[in-house]
Amino acid sequence: MLRSDSQEVKNRYTRQTKTMSSLSASGVFSSCVDYFCLVCESRLRDGADAAAHVAMPVHTKNFLTTEYFLVLKTMSALSASGVFSSCVDYFCLVCESRLRDGADATAHVAKPVHTKNFLTTEYFGNQQECVRKIKKWYLCELCNVLLPTAARVRLHVAEARHAEHRAARVVQRREYFGNQQECVRKIKKWYLCELCNVLLPTAARVRLHVAEARHAEHRAARVVQRRADRILAFASVQLKDSAWNGILDDTCAICNTEFDDEHIHRNETSHILKLIQSKIEYDENQNLYRRVDDNTFHCITCNKLVAFNSMDVHFNDDEHKNLYQCFCEENKFNSDESKVEIEAENVESHIERSENIENVEKNELINDKEHSEKDKNDIQQINTKKITEIFDTVKIDEDENSKINLENDDILSSIENFNRNNISINVELKTATCKKCEKDLDFQMKSIKDHILEHEMNNEIEDFETTKVKSDTELTEEMPNGKTSPAATVKNEQEFKKVRGKKIKEHKSNFEAKQFANENDMTYLDSEDKVYCIKCKVNIPTSLKCLQEHVAGSAHLKAINKQHLEVVLYKNDNESNEEHTNKIAAEDFVQNKLFIDGISKCVVINDTICISVLSSELMLEENNKLKCLICEQKLFMHDFESHIKQYHHNKKSSKCFVLELSSEFIREIKPQCFHCGYCNNLHSPWSAMLKHIQSADHRESRSSAHIRLQRLMPEIIQHRRQHQLNRMMAAFGFMFGANRRRYYDSDSD
Repeated sequence: MLRSDSQEVKNRYTRQTKTMSSLSASGVFSSCVDYFCLVCESRLRDGADAAAHVAMPVHTKNFLTTEYFLVLKTMSALSASGVFSSCVDYFCLVCESRLRDGADATAHVAKPVHTKNFLTTEYFGNQQECVRKIKKWYLCELCNVLLPTAARVRLHVAEARHAEHRAARVVQRREYFGNQQECVRKIKKWYLCELCNVLLPTAARVRLHVAEARHAEHRAARVVQRRADRILAFASVQLKDSAWNGILDDTCAICNTEFDDEHIHRNETSHILKLIQSKIEYDENQNLYRRVDDNTFHCITCNKLVAFNSMDVHFNDDEHKNLYQCFCEENKFNSDESKVEIEAENVESHIERSENIENVEKNELINDKEHSEKDKNDIQQINTKKITEIFDTVKIDEDENSKINLENDDILSSIENFNRNNISINVELKTATCKKCEKDLDFQMKSIKDHILEHEMNNEIEDFETTKVKSDTELTEEMPNGKTSPAATVKNEQEFKKVRGKKIKEHKSNFEAKQFANENDMTYLDSEDKVYCIKCKVNIPTSLKCLQEHVAGSAHLKAINKQHLEVVLYKNDNESNEEHTNKIAAEDFVQNKLFIDGISKCVVINDTICISVLSSELMLEENNKLKCLICEQKLFMHDFESHIKQYHHNKKSSKCFVLELSSEFIREIKPQCFHCGYCNNLHSPWSAMLKHIQSADHRESRSSAHIRLQRLMPEIIQHRRQHQLNRMMAAFGFMFGANRRRYYDSDSD
């Protein structure tokens, strides 16, 4: 009973801490009891009221006007479940196993094996101190500190830092769980440190605050992170795994010992614990190192041991700088966010390589002394043939990429259904695993659904076998003296074999019907005992014969032909409109772009087109979140500014095509997909866009945009004049500065 009570206290404290961090990230300054929104300048009743407030559109609109003063981030704590961690490394003290990353640690603590082992542990001393005895270690769940002895525990609980964490859970109101964003944000006249939940009045106080030890600890946790299987420093430098573990040939810089087998040493418990406890230090130039002793440090970038008196010389060495730059470039190349860009670059490089091959073959033919006009014609034929092959290959690659994206979207939308069927989906690694049989599945919708159907069929057969055994037992018990009549037994066996064969045949038929439905874009509804055809939008009986007849029927074929016809119409529309409509790359079309702040936030392009900021950046608002149409991902409102500054977003936006239509602003963001700038919506294919631009809603949106542009013209003209004046002043300043330098030089001579 005591253990369950302490666990509840611990859980409440963890949730309350996360609540405060989440509200701070939304501009709410709070203590354990009181809540105040700095953005809207309103007092809030409790945590639930604050959570509801930050979800309101009015708060979100005001919050987007704030900006970061500096960006920081902290690690998450899993110590309440017996996991000792740093910002990169994770180790379960209960199971004595190393964990890959935060997601792996979260999945590990949810396993029954870990829960069973965790229940064998207990709190040391006063349970209010939240220090748990795990085998030979003592883990403080409040501070995420590992202590070797009971004496060290008594010293630790007397420290001020531990007392602060303990006091934070004494007074609570209603709980709320949210995401964390740690940084110092400028909100009107205040500065809110979301990392420490501290309100600062001036920029000078911010500079003093960020120099404090507590804030420095949180900032240091942001220096190094683990993303997937990579270790990143300052979010841009990819570190080698051996350097992070302190492995130098056959020596470990962290343990200060030699070893025979690197793999064995890296997985030893003592090495992992020392690795987590080791402190990372860095200077103003972002040079990372660890202290080995009073005279030596370990440069993590170069993976070398260097004397402290040679620190400046080493960090200024060309070899160190070149390695640092190489790791930065390696991170850019391996970044998950650049996968689409890498694919595009591969296509471009494929074209360049093919062009080089053509040039070589050209030169071989041209340099031949006895070449003739026939050879020249052969060169032209080779060029034409290879260019056609290249563009066909590029088109196929685009179609395959589009299919993969659609497949991933289907899997993402079905994650909840897969979880109910014990299928674990890892979106980042693109893996699917069955929890029942621990089998790795292909990351494809069809493969996962087939595996679920296979389990369902096996379960039904097993249930039937269990029913059979139970019936046999009941029959035996009914006979006198525990004896069974041979004739009755034989008859019973024959009946069960007959029923079993019928059941298996029925289950096999259902299994085949489900497979057939999945292959033909149909949804098998078990609860309603029917099948829904997505193409025809009708319900069909579940028998395989009915499904086959429907697919072969004229109505289904007509629906399929209608889809193909739309694609053909799109191509024909494109061919017919190519004579009248030109396409211009967005980066060439946009000559100037002016952001208008104030009551109506909008963007003016080329002084003639006025659209909303979201439409300009190809984003839609959905359920209090933003969806980037060009990157095909969802993000929170407060991530808007950071997302539009990302390299891959700007690159994709610039590669869109703008259609030259009078008084319209239409972009083709991908084949068969068009974006209306005035209405900020998508239409596919081109025939659908033509219908849209003739609709009353579109005409109204376009007229409103033109009226807004006319109203803003004086402000635009003033901005242009101010810009020209600034350029002139800058030019005069440069000339004046050059003359001063010339006179100064002549005087000094």
